[in-house]
Amino acid sequence: MIGNVYDKTESRIAGRIRREREKRGLTTAQLAKLANISSSTLSRIEEKTISPNISTLAQIAGALGLPVAQLLMNASEAKASSDTPSPQPNAPTDQTQLLTDALAYGLRC
Repeated sequence: MIGNVYDKTESRIAGRIRREREKRGLTTAQLAKLANISSSTLSRIEEKTISPNISTLAQIAGALGLPVAQLLMNASEAKASSDTPSPQPNAPTDQTQLLTDALAYGLRC
């Protein structure tokens, strides 16, 4: 069960990073420089060959101007979050699921 949640979360994170990078017109080299990580590390994260630790995830999120929680959201949650202002800045739309996914992700790191 945890492995399945972890795989989905890992895939979601990699996809969100890539989509957000492309949406901003950044190359992997440019985002990597902004996040202070190597281009190869970022490429391997996006290709799902490696999983970012929480520190690296925070660096990438910061470079993209996003809260870490937004990288953990699924596509519909992220779109809703960016389309409508939230009463609490950076508040996830489904805190329970995000916490479950983050915990499962953290257990495997």
